[in-house]
Amino acid sequence: MTGAARPGATGTAAGASCTSDGCDGVLEADGFCDTCGHAASPPVVSRTAPALPLPRAAPEATGRHATPTAAAGANNGTPTAPPTARPTAPPTAARHGALTVMPTGSQHGVPTGAPSEPSSTTAGGRWSGPLSTGPTGSSRLRRAGATDEIPPVPRVNPSSALLRDRQVPERDRYCRHGGKPHAVGRRREGRPGLVRGYCPQDGTPYSFAPPLSEGALVAGQYEVRGALAHGGLGWIYLAVDRNVDDRWVVLKGVLDANDPAALAAARAERQFLAQLNHPNIVAIHNFVRHVDADGVAADYIVMAYIGGSTLSQVRDARAGDGALPVAHALALAYMIKVLPALGYLHAEGHVYSDFKPDNVMQCERHLTLIDMGAVARIDDADAVVYGTVGYHAPEVVRAELSPASDLYTVGRTLAVLALGIEAAQDGVATELPGDHPLLLRHESLHRLLLRATHPDPRYRFGSADEMAEQLDGVRREVLAVDEQRPRPGQSVVFSAPRGTFAASLLIGRTGPERPVAARVADLLPIPLDAADADPDDWSHGWSAAVAALATGDLDTARAAFDALYSTFPGELAPKLALAAAAECAADDEGAQHYYALVATVDPSWADAAFGLARTRLRAGQRAAAVAALHAVPTSSSAYIAAQRAAVEATLLRHDTGAADDDELRAAAALLERLDLDPLTTQRMRVAVLEAAVDRVDASTGPGAPVLGCAWEGRALRLELEGSLRRLAKLTPDRAEKITLVDRANSAHPRTLR
Repeated sequence: MTGAARPGATGTAAGASCTSDGCDGVLEADGFCDTCGHAASPPVVSRTAPALPLPRAAPEATGRHATPTAAAGANNGTPTAPPTARPTAPPTAARHGALTVMPTGSQHGVPTGAPSEPSSTTAGGRWSGPLSTGPTGSSRLRRAGATDEIPPVPRVNPSSALLRDRQVPERDRYCRHGGKPHAVGRRREGRPGLVRGYCPQDGTPYSFAPPLSEGALVAGQYEVRGALAHGGLGWIYLAVDRNVDDRWVVLKGVLDANDPAALAAARAERQFLAQLNHPNIVAIHNFVRHVDADGVAADYIVMAYIGGSTLSQVRDARAGDGALPVAHALALAYMIKVLPALGYLHAEGHVYSDFKPDNVMQCERHLTLIDMGAVARIDDADAVVYGTVGYHAPEVVRAELSPASDLYTVGRTLAVLALGIEAAQDGVATELPGDHPLLLRHESLHRLLLRATHPDPRYRFGSADEMAEQLDGVRREVLAVDEQRPRPGQSVVFSAPRGTFAASLLIGRTGPERPVAARVADLLPIPLDAADADPDDWSHGWSAAVAALATGDLDTARAAFDALYSTFPGELAPKLALAAAAECAADDEGAQHYYALVATVDPSWADAAFGLARTRLRAGQRAAAVAALHAVPTSSSAYIAAQRAAVEATLLRHDTGAADDDELRAAAALLERLDLDPLTTQRMRVAVLEAAVDRVDASTGPGAPVLGCAWEGRALRLELEGSLRRLAKLTPDRAEKITLVDRANSAHPRTLR
């Protein structure tokens, strides 16, 4: 096959073992695993160029209709919705102020109003505006966990998948001759609609009966066993291949052989599919023509049989309320798994056009695109455009196709599967429910859906791989929040934090202090492979936000970081930046929210733990603050600092009251385990013993020892006196030595004579 090579799939011998964790598959000739679909080598990441050559607009003279016809899915599509007006402003997912999506390759800085109209489109032409940039191509899936957590779906016995009622529902019967589809074969005056007849508008004959019956031998080779489905472009049959070991195959024909549009789509499908080769796209075995007893010829595509269930069937079987259990991120994992197939099509110059749950089959843990009837070349201005109401992008009604319009359908499919909503009602796409409990709980998922389904293609994800990266980040966050278990991952967009900007701010004269904005700006993560020479690269927006933070322009910084969060909803860096900027601006509610998101996903980002502890202490939540510090892993360079801070937070009295006996003993035990310098150790021993002396007189009975000292007033005072004298010897400052000796004398227990 010819065409653009897939990133990461070259230079590997066929038959080699897959290098993905837990996979026992082998690499095929194209360099992709036959089991998990992963490539053999790391992906190629581009920061400054679109993934594909941008399509050109079609000239007015083509005469192409801008209104698409019916969908090409396994369930019959319906005519697409009327044109949707362009947005007057980017959408929002308000929580702490209005949110803006930053185009990641088309404009410099942060947009403040309505995006400008694409300048190179015409009626009936392909959209040719700029696409956002980021990780590009159809590279291997980087997060094996996304697919490992997909519950398997058993392979379905082919015979059990046959339709019992072989009729096209009346609501799906349309005549597509002459342009805009119009209804035929509908019930009138209580009588069922005719399966065969003539269009009342132009007399075109129609038939919605399956032309092939059980036992028919197609092209002298394929024996029909029955109908599997009735799609927008024709009946789909199960058959056995008499020439190849009676293997099961699927035949797909044209719904109405007299419909020029349907015939054109079938020919286009044949042309495209003959060249496609991807593990997540159904394999095409043959193209044949069959002449029936009446001498009527029909073309059929012979495809591999994929036993299993469509994602619609999986959803209905697993969830009574129609939604997949997003607590396990199934809906996100499904989209991550199938996006490489769309990326492959885009790299080959195609768009899929009609992605939806009915067009994805799951067998075991493998997902396959099963219906390619709506596939079109990006640069083919004369192709028939198909889509399904509730899934297709708004520009599709203007015959404008691009990878961005495909990614819109992925976003809509994710919304349908994850939220349990209907794609459309009464022929109109269902709006994204901003008050849905799941979106209120998972802000990043909300922002991801808003970007994926933005009305303007320029504000969507720039490639399938970029979208998959962000989906995976959101998936890990959803799991971490729901399960309260870390789900760290390595970003291909941002570096890790370059240092800890506020590890020692818990103890201040009036409580926890706030970070210095300039220091935060110096140590935040930075974009990887920033395109300095490209003024439109999104990284300049990050630089502008950091610069605003460094100069103390907190309002500008927060707005810019907020836009970057909407642009990269799966990344931790914008959330950490938002949290720190909010804390600097004395917005502890906003700061705590974003610090918590970062700390929950990856507690090794220690500044999130320190920031979360500070905001919780200010809110009087000492136990929660200590818990945040304890979550910093031992592998972190800030682990010791976090443990020390946990002791200090326990002893802090500002707005939290004194620590109780159990908290005090836990802090003492922690201090004994820490390997600190002698001066710091003595300072902290003094603090613990002072708290113990204050507590012991109020105790109602004996207790466990503290720092090896019996829980008794005289013993604790003597130990405190000794610790203060030892601290005085270690302290280099003479004035402090005198103060410490005076405190030691005061701590000495008094006796009555």
